[in-house]
Amino acid sequence: MKISSTFCFAVFCNALPLVAKDRNPPLVEAPAGVKPGSTGMLKASGKGMSYFLRMPRKYDARNESRLIVFLHGSNMNGMDYVRSFEAQKWCDDAILCCPNGEKGSDPYGPRNFGFESGPLVADITGELHEDLLAGCREQFLPELAAQEL
Repeated sequence: MKISSTFCFAVFCNALPLVAKDRNPPLVEAPAGVKPGSTGMLKASGKGMSYFLRMPRKYDARNESRLIVFLHGSNMNGMDYVRSFEAQKWCDDAILCCPNGEKGSDPYGPRNFGFESGPLVADITGELHEDLLAGCREQFLPELAAQEL
């Protein structure tokens, strides 16, 4: 009994950071609109799989950053995993993208991936690369902003 009480208390304490954060981040039009240290929800163009994007606090477009794309399990959503990474302080220096599965009606609720998810996730990573790279070119390399790289 003492072990289970301690275990329940430890699980509850570890879950507190998950509850303390805003459960529903704002809908953002483009990845560049998610400010450093914050999370936004975006919808990819095309077939439009939604995803959560967390930018690191020290994000600087002039420097390289890791992009981690993390797919959640069944009956979960990407935000659950963003909060788990934040609570554990995993990959604080990385851009974290957590797509939602395309099956489900509530963008902040449980979503499931299907057999057609692969190309949709590829669309998301392509858009992230293009948008964040374009923003970097416009801000720091204006002479290259109009050129295709």
